[in-house]
Amino acid sequence: MSLTDFAKKTAQFYAPRFEVEVKGKTLKVEKIITQISVTEKVDEGASFSFTVFDEYDLRKEEFKWLESDLFQVENKITIRFGYENNLETMIEGKINSVEPSFFAGEVPTITISGHDLSFDYLKKPSPAKPFRNKTYSEIAEEIAGKANLQSEIHKTDIRVTEIKKQNNENYFQFLKRLAEEIEFVFFVYKKKMYFVREYKYDNEEEVTLTLGSDLISFKPALNTAGILKSVEVRGHNPKDPSKPIVAKAEAKGLISGEYIKIGSLNKKIERPAEKIVDNVIVTSVSHARKIAESILNRANQTLLTGEGSSIGMPQIRAGITLNLKRLGSIFSGKYYVKETGHTISNSGYTTTFSVIRRDL
Repeated sequence: MSLTDFAKKTAQFYAPRFEVEVKGKTLKVEKIITQISVTEKVDEGASFSFTVFDEYDLRKEEFKWLESDLFQVENKITIRFGYENNLETMIEGKINSVEPSFFAGEVPTITISGHDLSFDYLKKPSPAKPFRNKTYSEIAEEIAGKANLQSEIHKTDIRVTEIKKQNNENYFQFLKRLAEEIEFVFFVYKKKMYFVREYKYDNEEEVTLTLGSDLISFKPALNTAGILKSVEVRGHNPKDPSKPIVAKAEAKGLISGEYIKIGSLNKKIERPAEKIVDNVIVTSVSHARKIAESILNRANQTLLTGEGSSIGMPQIRAGITLNLKRLGSIFSGKYYVKETGHTISNSGYTTTFSVIRRDL
């Protein structure tokens, strides 16, 4: 989606609006909230925060919002951003924190914050739990059911004799670990849990941003420290400990052999690093290869990163593709969005984002 297409749907970006729904009730609070923000991170889920200017009723000797049953911890909340009547749901979650602030001679405020619904079951501490004779997708299905979340889970072939969720990790961290091992992506969006090959919302569109138009700023960083030419996994074989299972992954895309190739940039890497991993348990060559590819890709994702800001666009979400233009041959191109921040304040609606180069 380009700026022109989006502008037609948003009355040329005039009149940014937000909507707060608590316990199923849409509140008329736009005038008492001066700033509201929603943050999404691929690795951590979504969170929100806003500050309410409270009112004190001298006759009743009580505060209108602080003592209301609406802004209380554990209440379910939905926040929508957009323009005029075209609003998009940014987060469905629960209030986790209510922090009032009182100063003599000033209007009291309440800062209200919380997390998405995944925080409820997936992110709470829980005891260690083993999963036996299951594929990774079967494990994900079981956890999604216990979390009462809808799910989209791609089938996996790797079946493990036993794998354990440790006592020091929650289910969110556990599923993220499993996903990384097999080059899957795990995330929760609205009331749905995804354990899939590629991070993609339903009916997602690629968003195009152009410097000098809708792209306000972009600060890229090209960093060769820590990148890898290859990763070899020599995994422990539970069936025959004397014969490790071996697989190797070679870098491709922006890094090919001993060269970095991005647009007009074609540079040879001096003494490219090769990594050997031997502290993992694997069940097959394909399992070992998936782990090697995952370690390699995570290391090389640091090659080209960036942070930027744009006109407020609710379509820019963690996990989508941004096509950035007018940045020269090296830095123009498609990027994968790792984190977003959407803020509406007295200054208007802006979106910030952190990205990695998409075609790694």
